[in-house]
Amino acid sequence: MYDFPQWQKHRSSYRFAERLFQLSQSHILQNALPAISWVTLVATLVASYGYSYDQHMLPDVFPSISPNASCTAFISNTSVALSLLLVFRTNSSYGRWDEARKMWGGLLNRSRDIMRQGATCFPDDQVEAKKALARWTVAFSRALRIHFQPEVTIESELQNILTPAELQMLAKSQHRPVRAIHAISQVRAGTGKSARVHTA
Repeated sequence: MYDFPQWQKHRSSYRFAERLFQLSQSHILQNALPAISWVTLVATLVASYGYSYDQHMLPDVFPSISPNASCTAFISNTSVALSLLLVFRTNSSYGRWDEARKMWGGLLNRSRDIMRQGATCFPDDQVEAKKALARWTVAFSRALRIHFQPEVTIESELQNILTPAELQMLAKSQHRPVRAIHAISQVRAGTGKSARVHTA
């Protein structure tokens, strides 16, 4: 979810220069690097073999791998199908990304609604209960993201949000998003004391 300053930064053309220095942190590049490395290695070996053969650096028993009419025809006939496949894959990937962005935005909006409505249910003197509700509402959103995409650990993501006892309890849970929802229900059902008792 972008606010106006973030949107101004995002639409600035200077961000491309900044992204060049962050390529090593790209998850897309990290996922594609093994396949790219393998293709590069095979291409280097084939090119080295072809160069060595053309320079008569190899014995005559080695076969020639120079391009022929069959290879050229195969590449020409499959290039159209490959381009269509890439287009369909790109559209499908963008559709999934857009759907995930909408769902994440909806989750953030619902989290704000839960916090706003839940805070009105507590008297003004129950400050700790309101803080517990806020902690676990944030913890649910982040635990759900890590549950589907475990790029970071739950400890590093929530160490400044939950108390040490709450964080330890959540980290040991089998299904962390459900455990966070249960903690929200505990806070909402009582005075907030129940959530602290169960984390001890």
